[in-house]
Amino acid sequence: MTTIVGATLFAMRAATPATETSGFAPRLPAELVASKTFLLKRLGFAAKE
Repeated sequence: MTTIVGATLFAMRAATPATETSGFAPRLPAELVASKTFLLKRLGFAAKE
């Protein structure tokens, strides 16, 4: 802790979110993966990009 001209300064560190360090991609529910319509729609969106 440091005081400069009436202001008190604290040393701080930013916390790293746990989701960044996990390294796993989110998984889709089994009901959606079983749906051919859903998978074709995802394929179409991926082809647009």
